[in-house]
Amino acid sequence: MERLLEQMEKAGLEAMFISRPVNVKYVSGYTGDDSYLLITNHKKYFITDPRYMEQASIECPDYILTEWRSRGSVGKAVAEIAEKEELSAIGFEDGHMTVAEYRSFEAEVKAELAPFDGVIEGFRSVKRLEEIECLRAACDIASRSFDKIIKDIRIGTRKRSWRPGFPCIW
Repeated sequence: MERLLEQMEKAGLEAMFISRPVNVKYVSGYTGDDSYLLITNHKKYFITDPRYMEQASIECPDYILTEWRSRGSVGKAVAEIAEKEELSAIGFEDGHMTVAEYRSFEAEVKAELAPFDGVIEGFRSVKRLEEIECLRAACDIASRSFDKIIKDIRIGTRKRSWRPGFPCIW
């Protein structure tokens, strides 16, 4: 978050709208669907469909939760926040936003919209220590699983009978 805020400041942005699902997950830790972030210099907004509010409240306790559906669109939800926070410049992931989404934002949001793509991808490309530990653990699990499975694989064995006594669901 600190690195993102630094990059926003360098670009002269007061907020960043994050819509790419993998980036939403990276920044917030949220694992569900239909989610967006609006990060300002002082607040973090999590914007989602009402169906995901409970999950978001559990996974993103540090965020101000906002549901967009009652407002009609994500653009209108962002516009309300931008007006309340008096934002004049919002960055967005131009490599991910569709033309229709951009037009909706342009019509609804009174702040200047500035393309700001690739910043979070840059953060994701350099792994932190805890990410490296998770990757090591995942590789270890995969390696042990492969070693165990390779003992059961035989040439000519059919999928249905590769493991005697195992119930067939095909």
